[in-house]
Amino acid sequence: MFKFFRFLLIFLSLAAALLTIFGLTGSYSNQSYLTKTYMLNFHLDSLDLSKLLDSSGFSKRSTTTKDWASQIISSTGNSGSAVESLAASAESAVSSLGSDASNLISQITQLDYNDLGLADVYQLSFWGYCKGSINGTTKTLSSNEVGKQFDNSNVNITWCSKPKVGYKFDPLVVFKEELNNTLQEGVSSSVLSQEISYLLDNLTYDNLNLPGDLSGKIKLFGNLQVASFGLLLAGAVLAVISIIIQLLGCFMSPDSCCLSFLNFLFECLIFIILLVGSILITFTMSYTKTEINKNTDDYGVKSFLSINFYAFIWSGAVAALLCTFFNLLGHCCGLFSTGRRRFRSAVHDEPEMVYSHHDVMSDAGSFKTEAHSSHHSSHHSSHH
Repeated sequence: MFKFFRFLLIFLSLAAALLTIFGLTGSYSNQSYLTKTYMLNFHLDSLDLSKLLDSSGFSKRSTTTKDWASQIISSTGNSGSAVESLAASAESAVSSLGSDASNLISQITQLDYNDLGLADVYQLSFWGYCKGSINGTTKTLSSNEVGKQFDNSNVNITWCSKPKVGYKFDPLVVFKEELNNTLQEGVSSSVLSQEISYLLDNLTYDNLNLPGDLSGKIKLFGNLQVASFGLLLAGAVLAVISIIIQLLGCFMSPDSCCLSFLNFLFECLIFIILLVGSILITFTMSYTKTEINKNTDDYGVKSFLSINFYAFIWSGAVAALLCTFFNLLGHCCGLFSTGRRRFRSAVHDEPEMVYSHHDVMSDAGSFKTEAHSSHHSSHHSSHH
């Protein structure tokens, strides 16, 4: 029973470590067996750019061309007519794009999201983000059916960002990266190139209108994402250490109360770490998903959680809980033991047996006398 107990703890510790690692490595790179595991994805099949980009925010951010020129001059140390010359050049450039920033944004919002270099699907992991396309044809539905066309089973991931430890997802950064990549690859229209350049230079959270209240929680959720990654990674490492401890425990006696209690506390620590890490990332991504999907009808965006990812991390936490439970039964309650019984030698107070020749001879004489008397009585009875 003792060996069975040890191997049970080793198996549960191994399960906790491996399941957590499987969750952590999800979407680490563009491999089909990895990209099926992710924290959250969102589909842009029917993205409405007019909801995502706030034209009034761009108007507030835009400054006069003379201010731009003044900033350039102040950095170079020049002044005078040079300022007016740069201001005039800036005014001429801006007039070619449109006299009003809001009108320019209005033109951009009429574009398709693919024109800006955005992919159909983006999915998040602890290491970065991946993007891909939807296999097959996307159905065109009426306005009251928006959201029904999203199919999360038909996603083809084509690219993943370079893995980065402590990655924090920032939609503004990703959006700008996509815009910049589009410019680097080149666009067929010069007007589109100017529009993307303007958007790249002026896009901020003041004019990027995310669904719900996500704009104000990006930094918090990024910190929670990093904290969850650190906790899950620490839990996986400690689970591996626990396996080593259990292997060493096979050669040690389980009767040491101190070591058993310390081992129990160690297993409790692993469970708590994995539990807290799982709760943090589940709450963060579930909240994000809810905020996106509440506004699917307006934005044309829908989000999904990965069953694989959450099954891995929560199964790892459950395995750690079971390991703690059986550790409690085995060490603290003594349900599992070596099967060896300890015997304590008992001391009995018995009278001493002393040999005495005189007593032996006296006993022998008494025996002979009794025997002779018995024989004589028997003979007398026979004579009569």
